[in-house]
Order: sequence, then C-alpha cells, then structure tokens
Amino acid sequence: HRQKKNRNHLDHQRKHKSLSTSTAIETSRTRQQMPGPTPTMMAFTAAAAVLMAAGAAAFTPTPYLPDLLTFANGTAVTRNSWPDRRQELKHLLQSTIVGTLPPQRPPLTSATVVSSNMTHTVKDERVRLEFDTSAGGIIPSVSFEIQILTPQLHGDDSLLPVFMTQWNHLQWALVGVSRGYVAVRYPGADVLDVTPQFQHAYNGTATMALIVARAWVASLTLDYVMTLDTVNTSQVSITGHSRNGKQSLLAAAFDERITAVVGSSPGAPISAPYRFSSANFYGEGPKTGHVAGFWWLKSIEQYAGHPENMPVDGNAVLGLIAPRMCAIANGWQDHEGDVTIADEMNVRSALTAYTLLDAQKNLRILHRPGDHHGFLLVSTYFDWFDKAFGRLNTAFPVLEGSFPLTFLTAAGFDWSTWNATFSPVAPPPSSPLLDRVAWLLSMDQSSKGQLALAPASAYAEETEDFLYISDMLHHTITKSSGIRRQPVAFGKYVTANMYWHDQTASAAADTLPVVIWLHPYSYSTGYVSTYGQSNVWEDLAAAGFLVVAYDQIGFGLRNREGGPNFYARYGDSASLFGQMVVDVMAAVDMVVCLSSQGKDVATCSDASIAGLPTLPAPDANKIFVVGYSLGGNVALHAAALDPRIAGVGAFAAFTPYRTDTKAKPTGGLRRLFEMHALLPRLGLFQDNPEHVPYDYDELIASVAPRPVLLYTPQSDRDATFADVNATVARVLPAWERHHASKALTHIANPNEITEMTGTQAKVAVEWATAVAGHTKRNT
Repeated sequence: HRQKKNRNHLDHQRKHKSLSTSTAIETSRTRQQMPGPTPTMMAFTAAAAVLMAAGAAAFTPTPYLPDLLTFANGTAVTRNSWPDRRQELKHLLQSTIVGTLPPQRPPLTSATVVSSNMTHTVKDERVRLEFDTSAGGIIPSVSFEIQILTPQLHGDDSLLPVFMTQWNHLQWALVGVSRGYVAVRYPGADVLDVTPQFQHAYNGTATMALIVARAWVASLTLDYVMTLDTVNTSQVSITGHSRNGKQSLLAAAFDERITAVVGSSPGAPISAPYRFSSANFYGEGPKTGHVAGFWWLKSIEQYAGHPENMPVDGNAVLGLIAPRMCAIANGWQDHEGDVTIADEMNVRSALTAYTLLDAQKNLRILHRPGDHHGFLLVSTYFDWFDKAFGRLNTAFPVLEGSFPLTFLTAAGFDWSTWNATFSPVAPPPSSPLLDRVAWLLSMDQSSKGQLALAPASAYAEETEDFLYISDMLHHTITKSSGIRRQPVAFGKYVTANMYWHDQTASAAADTLPVVIWLHPYSYSTGYVSTYGQSNVWEDLAAAGFLVVAYDQIGFGLRNREGGPNFYARYGDSASLFGQMVVDVMAAVDMVVCLSSQGKDVATCSDASIAGLPTLPAPDANKIFVVGYSLGGNVALHAAALDPRIAGVGAFAAFTPYRTDTKAKPTGGLRRLFEMHALLPRLGLFQDNPEHVPYDYDELIASVAPRPVLLYTPQSDRDATFADVNATVARVLPAWERHHASKALTHIANPNEITEMTGTQAKVAVEWATAVAGHTKRNT
C-alpha cells in the first residue's frame, strides 16, 4: 500500500557518478538543492519572547502540568491561535529546560559519498555532510558522517518512508529496512557524537544543552535526507531509546518535517515530566543523575524539590508534536526515571492539544512489562509508523486495533465520573473518630482489623527458586553483605519480602523487633528506591530489624491493580488508600502469626505456612511502621486503626485536610482524590475542606501515648509547613496527658525538601532503634 513514485513531485535529484566512486556535491549546487533554514527548528522568535514577558508574572505554581491550551498571560488558546502557542512553548522549553538553538541555521555546503555497497536487498551508503557554521563566529564548518540503508525492492518504484535513529541503534535500522524504510543513522549518541562540535561552534550565540543539540543534529541530517529521490518526504519517522528517546521527541517537537515518532522509555523530563518524576516518586529530578548543565540547562536545579514552580514541563514537547503521530513506549517497572504515571499524565495533558486539532487518535502510550531495558518490541514501533503512513496490511487487521489508549495508573481516573456514579453520605461529626476515618477511606467494619489473624504463605509471586521477578524489581540487590531475604504472601495475595541480617538472627537470644516499610509515590519501582534515595528497608535490616517490605497497591509489582482498574472492580466499596491501610494490618496479622503469640491461634496454623523456611522469630509487641510521603500517610492511618502497631515513623507524610485549599501550591485535596485517586470521597469536600470528617490532629492524637516520629521538611512540595507545625502543637497535649511527651518526636529542618536520602534513613534507623529498646547491630 505504498504511495507510487511521482517524479514530478521531487524538487531535488541526487546524482552520483557511480556506485563505486566517492563524489562531492559541489557547494554551489548544494546550496541550490538543499532546503534553507527550517523555521520549526530555529530558536524562539521575538514574538514568543514578548508573549512570555507578558505572562511571566501571571504564572501560578501548580503540581499539575501547565495547561497547553492557556497562554502564559492567562488567555485561552484557540485553534487559530495554536501556532502562536507553539512559539511560546518553544521559547519556554528553550529558556527553562533544553537551552536555546542557534539563531541562524547553518547551510549544508557539501555531501560526499564516502562509501557505497550494494547487495541484492540493501544499498549501504556512508555520506559525509558539511555545514557552514561561520555565523557562530568560532569555527567555519562542522562535518559528520551518516549511514543510509536503502532496501532494494525489485520491480517496485514506490517512494519509501524514512526511518531515522541514532548511531547505536544499527539493529533497529535493519528492522526498518526489512519493513521497507530508508533507514538513516546519524552521530547523535554516546558511542558517536558530533554534537559537542556544534555546541562549540555556537558557544556564545546558543545555550543548547546536549539532548536538544543532538535533536538538532537529527534535523540537520534531515536537510540532506529530504533531497533523496528515493524517499517520501511526507513520511519521516524517528525513534530512539532512553536519552535517545528524549532527543527523538525533541527532534519531532522542533522539526515539523518529522511526521511520526516513538519515544522509547525516554524518561524525565521529556516524557516523564518533573512534576511526576522527583524524589517522592523515586524518579529523576532536576538535580539527580548530574544532568543539569550537561543534558539540560544548569538553571533547572532551582526547581529541585519544587517542580510545581516550573513554567513549562514535558507535556509541552508532546504538545508541539501535535497533531502528528506520537507514541511513548513505557516499561511498567522502569527503574531509570521513566515513571509510568508521569508518562501517562503527560499523554493525558497533551491529548487536549491533539483534541483541539482533531487528532486524538494520533497520540498513544505503548505499555510493556519489565524494566528500562528488556521486552522492547521494536517491531511495534514500526507498526505505529506504518499506521501513521497508511502502510498497515489490511489483510491482517489485528495490527490496526493494537493501539488502544490505556492508562494503568491514576492518570486514567476521572473523579467526575466517579462522583456522578456514587453518592456516599458522610457520617455526622459526632460519630466516633474510627467510624469517620473508615468512611473517608471507604472501609467497611470488617476492614478495620477485626478479621481473624491470617498467616503468611510461601505461595507468592516471588520465590527463592524463580528469581526473574525479584531480580527485575531489584528486590535481591542490597549494598550490605549478610542481608537475607524470604518472599512471602499475606492478606489478599500481597507479595512481600522479609529482610534481616544473618548475624543478627544468629546472635538473637529471643526475638527481633519488626518494621513494616511503606514507600512513597513510586509507581514504577515500588519499595525499591532510585536516583540517590535510600533503601530504608535495607538500612533497617542491616541495623538488626526484621523488615517487611512490599509494593503497595497500584505500585511496582501491583501497578495494574490500581488506577481506574481498582474502581472499575470495587466502585465505592473501597478506596486505594483504604486498601493500603488494610494491607498494613494484614501484614501485622502475618507477623503476629509468625511470632510465639500465633502458636495458640487456630487460623495461624494454616498449612500454607509450612513451605516457609525457618525465619527469625518476630516480637509481636514490637511491630513498628515507617513510611515516606504516601507511605508515611498510610502509616499514620494504620497506627490509628490498629493498636497492635507499637509506634509509627512518618516522613513528609501529610498536610492537614481542612487547610489544604485549591489555592495552595500543593494542589489542594485534589492531589489525593483525583491526581493519585487515593480517596475519592475526599473530593466531595473540595469546595469546603473545612467539612472533611476528621483531620490529622485528631488522627495523630489517637495514637498517643505510643511513639510517633514526624519528620516534616519545611520545604515539602506536598505540604504547607505552617499548617503541619500547628497540627503538631495541637496533638502534643495528648502525649502530655500520658506523661509521655518525649514519645512524640517532631523534626523540622529549615529549607529541607521532600526526599529520603541517607540523612533521613539514618534518622529512621536511630528512632526505630531507640523506641524498640534495641541494640543496633554495628554496621
């Protein structure tokens, strides 16, 4: 179904003396043949700068992605004004994240065929391109070599689509050739990179950082490719993986000649916006990975901990690609910054631009199982390109329907639909606290820990014999030698790992204290940290605790159990947050069953526990819960509902409901009831937060006199510190009444952002050691 060649359509002809001769295209002729500067890949315009200046003061920090259909000055974008908004987005991206492109595009002065080889199926050419960079005022020219692989389709004179990729993706290029594409490799990759030469050539006139500069090299390469008499200039595709995926998306955003793109696990901030890929997402923030000042502008570091202050984010890139074909390929358990919810939130935001341009079907997310590397289905990328170019074989329609728009995370949850479907009625304010908590969490009476004790089971999604899941999720990787691990299942088939240090277990005369560790909003990695965050569960195990760690529902191994899938299954009879609390209590059940107390409980003697090897004996009287961000919030609620929990450590865990208004930079209650789809009933109070059935002062006070650690960074992106501090002041009397004021610990370091590094992990270990009356193992 390829388009037939139309020689009259070609503006340029490529002429070689012979297949065996290297021939330079003369400078004079090249300048006539080659396209001039491409406006879509040039630096931002003066008009865009004026728009930005007018709107700079109007920008309001928001944890949500900036609206693509609103100008910086607050006016609405229409279809007619979309071109102006595109110019503004280009300026914002260049001035905030990627760096500015040269003000003048260098002309292509020569193209030399360095080598040419022919087989019966493929023509393999190396061509050296030279560009006049004298306008930069530093060096006169820059040249680089590209590879062009052209399939030889005997008897078929159709114009061929173009596939562009980076130098390290040769095998991807060969897949493209096998699918009938002219494949072009250019030197914009770590293994071969001409980019630094262009950055040097325009030092002083452009600030382009590495990734956008590589995208610019792709665009310069396309100046030549578009002159080839074998290619269909309206069918140009590009892809690359990881950092190459970032540049592929940027190339398509800035060069409208690219008509289809797949970003393969691109990550932050291009496909995974910083707002959903920072420390409390276990993602890649502006300061992680040492990429500020290298991949991106150094100035992005000012947004570390507070991405809500960024006037632009990754959704602008996808918006600039609209209405052309664009797909993000994402691995569910990506540990290298391509956070699933971030990709999905990006796609959801960019759909507004695609809808404005009547192109909703041209934007998709391509999910796959696994980590950042592995399970890549490159053929699927070419299915997407074939779909874009009308090349799918209609005799096999299975591929035509293989691109549904599917959201795995809360990005696919629509609170207005939930609200239109259910009408829950809040209990009166005079109701007991636990009833009000249970109502907000959509927990019925049996979910408040009243079930009979349930044991652990050796039948779990992870086992010691089959390590493919454990290895993929990094559950087997520890920095401390001597850490032992035992996979178990508990509750509603929740797979967990129990960690302990073998020296501690062998030296223990009696039992070990227990810590249940609860992770933050780490959708892709679950309880395993990335990018400089600490694996607190490992530090606790090394210190001598028996640690229970598992992925909360909707995260890591359980990511497909959350989001819209959860509410499609349970409606209003449960909430994600409520299920997280139930899971904590089920974990407590498991620990009690494994302790000496469980010997006398009939339900603890279930035969499923027989498959477990000998574990260190847990102390059922010393079960603590420690959590960070979302995990800290869950921990506080679990401690309030389950008196068996001996103490709770909560890091960057909460901001009071009743003062978390829409105007706050936290995003207000919507952060919990829609952004993360945790507490849908909380949305009923979005206009009247003062009517939320309970608040954290009452909740935390109910835990007294048990030990509580509240670690509240004063620059927490999800909290208003003054409100948190006031809450702590109100709950202190609850401990004083028990003469236990020292059991309430509040740490609030000035200027500290939301993160869980070694500093915070040390605090967690020392607190748990102190309240457990435990002698920390010497590490």
